[in-house]
Amino acid sequence: MHTDLHSLPEKLASTTGEERVALLLELAKIRSRSHHQRQTWTQEALALAKKFNLPKKIGESYLRLGELAEEVGEYQKAISYFQRAGDLFKTVPDYEGLAISHNKTGIIYGREGQYSQAWDYFHQAVRIRKAHLHGKGLEYPYDNIGIVYAEQGDYAQALKFYLKSLSIIEKTGDPKKIAHSYILIGNIYTYQNKFEHGLEYHQKALAVYEQVGNRLGLSDCYINIGIAYQGLGDLNRALEYHLKALAIDQEMADMGRQTQSLNSIGRLYEALQNPEQALVYYHHTIVEPYGNIAR
Repeated sequence: MHTDLHSLPEKLASTTGEERVALLLELAKIRSRSHHQRQTWTQEALALAKKFNLPKKIGESYLRLGELAEEVGEYQKAISYFQRAGDLFKTVPDYEGLAISHNKTGIIYGREGQYSQAWDYFHQAVRIRKAHLHGKGLEYPYDNIGIVYAEQGDYAQALKFYLKSLSIIEKTGDPKKIAHSYILIGNIYTYQNKFEHGLEYHQKALAVYEQVGNRLGLSDCYINIGIAYQGLGDLNRALEYHLKALAIDQEMADMGRQTQSLNSIGRLYEALQNPEQALVYYHHTIVEPYGNIAR
């Protein structure tokens, strides 16, 4: 559903019943709207879904409320909503919704460092997708299982699951997913100090993002390629790519990403025995995070 935000009041005013519930849930996904507004829409969707006895929409409302709680770090509340969604999807039954709720619950447990619980929920999602959904969507739990392994330092197992995910994603032809998968694999090789292999996968991701014109993805690739070149001892090439990332971060006016890039560039100049230029970049992390630096 594609909704013009400018016509939102009119659409909400003229929409009723199940159609209104669906519209509210779609609107609640729009990250440019305030957290409070999206929560208000979701709560209304939940109330209407209960009123009209729409169990799948009730479950979707719980998922959305869980995502909203996750955004502000209320992880226990998020888990509660995801589990309520899962319980409801189980009774419908809605196996896609159930797999999604398990996957989301696992992500929260992983963020809290509770890896055994995360592992359990991800594997439940795998079993559901294999048993009831003909393997559709297996890339999601596979990626998350890989992340758990990576966070525990078991890079060989992480790589195994990332490659399983990639083999599925490549069949879909979805460039965004393929590039993301390349980045995950490239990062694992970098963690293992296998910088040549890491560079290969990050360059593959870069080629995809260049093709689709994803600026944020390009910045991520430039940073990762810079890290790989630094690991290979080619500091000048590393600097070249971090500067490319900074240019995009400035274009996007993303202060957090700019600060990271500025610090990385400063450290590279230090390593290149150019402390004066390093200070220029360190200085801009403090006094002018949005400014352009002549170079």
